[in-house]
Amino acid sequence: MYDPKKRSYKCKSIPATDWNEQTKAEEWRSAWAEICNQELEQNGHAERIDHRSYARQGIDQIPTVHLGVAAFQMEKRGIRTERGNLNREIEVSNQRLRQLKARISKLQNWLKDEAANTEPPTLADVIQGILSKQEQTGKQS
Repeated sequence: MYDPKKRSYKCKSIPATDWNEQTKAEEWRSAWAEICNQELEQNGHAERIDHRSYARQGIDQIPTVHLGVAAFQMEKRGIRTERGNLNREIEVSNQRLRQLKARISKLQNWLKDEAANTEPPTLADVIQGILSKQEQTGKQS
């Protein structure tokens, strides 16, 4: 049956501005980061804000998940949440990733040094290498 009290009107809205366009979000975020960075610089802080994602910045890091107000308050009171647990796991993964990158960097530098060293090893170098290998195998067993 038709009930005149429950009328639903449908109307088509015509946007008068371009506020809802996706490209505007990028402009707003960029402007926000610029203003924040100006304030940070004026107040003597070295930190800077970048509105781009880690991937767009070229940073190999896993982004954390936004907690939200309720989860943040629970975490603040010491109550663990799923999102908080996920962020803690992400932090551990990012720390391991940084450690691995540091090791790789050290190895690459060592390889460069070894490639630059074209002199043949002396007898003392060979004996020292053998002794250090024996010490390592002795510690392992």
